[in-house]
Amino acid sequence: MAPGARNFQSTLDSGHAWVAKTDAAGQWITLDLGENVTTVGVVVRPNAAEPTLYVKEVKIYVSDDNVTFRSIKGGGHFSTGLTGASSDETAKLYFSAAEPARYVKFEVRAWSRSISLRCGVLVAPRDLPDAVVLDPPEGRARHHPNYRPRTVHRYTMNMSG
Repeated sequence: MAPGARNFQSTLDSGHAWVAKTDAAGQWITLDLGENVTTVGVVVRPNAAEPTLYVKEVKIYVSDDNVTFRSIKGGGHFSTGLTGASSDETAKLYFSAAEPARYVKFEVRAWSRSISLRCGVLVAPRDLPDAVVLDPPEGRARHHPNYRPRTVHRYTMNMSG
């Protein structure tokens, strides 16, 4: 089945979502960003057609070659905070430090009803590669005043299940 068909619509603006073949912890989807970029976070949304299907917890990994994946700094484990109230809900999950990568893997740890998500990657603009300034006590990232992360929408994907 071609990417983007039926249960493989993982882009943030799709009318459905990526749906794992089985509901089991460890199911994953990997986004190929097309080139090495500076990633600063990810975006997760619920299933557009049925927002009560969403991911509660993910672990994020990055890779330069789609073979060897590494955990992001800080461990990469995130609670999404999604509630299933609306298909417009959006969770922006910022990394504690910028991560160079071409591939970003979303490994599902917990979900509501069935594993389903729409996802994207936040990428630092090329002219501000060191835009993220850490603020560890509050667990938030502060940004350079001109910093506007962009979400990568064009990618290919691989998935489990």
